[in-house]
Amino acid sequence: MKARFRFPRFLFVAPFVFLSGAQAVQAPMEYKSSIPHSSHITMMLTDYRYGQIPGEYQWNAAHYDYVMSGSIYQYRRFAPGIQYFVYALNLTVIRETRNDQPDSQEVYYADMQRWYAAHTQYNLEDAFLHDASLCPESQPKTQGCRIQTAWGTHARWVINPGDPGLRLYDGERLRRITTSVQRTRYSADGVFFDEHGSGDLNYWKTFSIREYPIWSKYQDDIVGLLASEHAALGKLIQINTAGSITPFEQRMDVAAGAVHMETLNNPFSNEMRERWAFIDAILRQGVLVELVNAFSWREINLNKYYPKGNDITPAKRFAFAELCSYYMVVPPQSAANLALDITNDGWGESFSLQWIKAIEVDLGKPLAPRALAYQGSDHQGKPLQVWYRDFERAMVFIRPQKPWDYKSYGDSTAISIDLPPDESWYPLKSDGTLGDSINAVTIRNVEGAIVFKGSTLKTP
Repeated sequence: MKARFRFPRFLFVAPFVFLSGAQAVQAPMEYKSSIPHSSHITMMLTDYRYGQIPGEYQWNAAHYDYVMSGSIYQYRRFAPGIQYFVYALNLTVIRETRNDQPDSQEVYYADMQRWYAAHTQYNLEDAFLHDASLCPESQPKTQGCRIQTAWGTHARWVINPGDPGLRLYDGERLRRITTSVQRTRYSADGVFFDEHGSGDLNYWKTFSIREYPIWSKYQDDIVGLLASEHAALGKLIQINTAGSITPFEQRMDVAAGAVHMETLNNPFSNEMRERWAFIDAILRQGVLVELVNAFSWREINLNKYYPKGNDITPAKRFAFAELCSYYMVVPPQSAANLALDITNDGWGESFSLQWIKAIEVDLGKPLAPRALAYQGSDHQGKPLQVWYRDFERAMVFIRPQKPWDYKSYGDSTAISIDLPPDESWYPLKSDGTLGDSINAVTIRNVEGAIVFKGSTLKTP
């Protein structure tokens, strides 16, 4: 299916220079080995890969600007300027067992007990939420009626974000865990708080909470706790809100200063328009945003419904679409506050095997906001939207899923969009090279494309 793309009049078109399809051209590769690696993109890595060898750390450090977890010694050894975040919990306290090794990042109940014992003006029991059906206001609060949840293999108690003692304690704890990380001389640049989205909090919302009969007051105090922790630490706090984009998430993001949006960068979702708008809003408020993938490369390669399309593997096709999604929201002034993470949950193999060289290609600055390039239907009669954004050197397209139940992604879903005729165009491949000159871009369901302006390229 052929779709006519209407090139907006307000975009500047560089002087036409003809480059034939047979003539080799080069895309601008400006990725450096030092931090920051580039001006057009920021990369962040969630590192739960265990048993890495120094060579792997060296590769990671040469490609990522931020990292959460992993060996701080190895990362700072190869890239002194890399930004490192420490993993921690703050909304729940893991109940210790004999096998736990208290570290004050995740298992900190004993540390908390010691602090309250040394600060007798505060009461330890006030640091937790309690079930009013087990201990009503007429009875004293006890450990037996604390609200308890369980994530993973550990039972947890839920903390009271409004307790003044808890806020002071957390400020001190966070300063400790970001200093001399992993018993090295290195300090972290921030803290990562896991399990911090609306979906994570909804379980204890079902309780009759003695401290918070009104749920909105609890939300207010969560925002207040984050602001208090952020101020006490003097560094960014990054919260994992997963795919939630409510006004409450926005308030938390701003209070913390940074957000890990796990699973949100997902072109399979039919809500990408709303997600991009949410990211626009928090970027304008100065939040550091990590845009995180929804599926591992292994999951995509095993998806029998999702073929390779324009690429050489399904995983690289999807990673390319994730990159195009990133470019839909990267601020025109700077990419410093928007980080792309394409390997979350891919900890079974080296991160170097989960990379596309197209990331390293400089598109230049965005010239305009994203807009619809085409809206209509494909060969199967399914509605679709193709978004585009114009950059100094290239144009970026992405077609996220439109109907939520549309599970076809092959050639039968492809449409062809004519490109502006007053420029020559070269498609960028995931390996960072350019294909032959084209006059139309083919794009399937859940696929991205980047085409370079011939007038901005050079011959070898």
